[in-house]
Amino acid sequence: MLDGVKLTPVGLNPSVWEENPLLNFVSRFSHTTNEIEQRKRAKFQSLEFAISECETCTINGSLHKYYNANNTNSNDLTFLNLLETINNLKLNFSIDPNTTLIRNLEIGVNIPLNYDPDIVIQSLISHKKRSFYPMDRDNEKIGFECSHDRYRIKIYNKSLQSKLQNNNLLRYEIKIKKTAKY
Repeated sequence: MLDGVKLTPVGLNPSVWEENPLLNFVSRFSHTTNEIEQRKRAKFQSLEFAISECETCTINGSLHKYYNANNTNSNDLTFLNLLETINNLKLNFSIDPNTTLIRNLEIGVNIPLNYDPDIVIQSLISHKKRSFYPMDRDNEKIGFECSHDRYRIKIYNKSLQSKLQNNNLLRYEIKIKKTAKY
């Protein structure tokens, strides 16, 4: 299932977002230098909308959490759910899926187990000669990740991360950091 994304809607006029009543843009202020950051940001559900000083629009966040509207991605996101999400983004924020560039992409699958996911997680050693290292969330080790030049693999206890009771859910994710240009 598709989850995290970084998108650039090409050709979108920033005023479309600035005038959108669903978005409240703010800029960061440095108390040290008294400078105002030129990038404007707005949060809506799980997505961050940003407009840079050169008028480039970007979206960062989880499409799965956006679809659920409750900041969770521990259930399944079907292809039809994804299409509905894309259509919603088009209607609410004028994002044309035909001209939007995908900068980063995170794909994950939740795997229900009839045993503790930590049995699998503690068995991880390496991937393509790269070691796994611990993933911490709120000072709690929930799994391991392995980083490569273009992507990162994350394997963790989704039940622990999402605080799901009586549930043995293992999450396997691939986060694509760079795409090749052909």
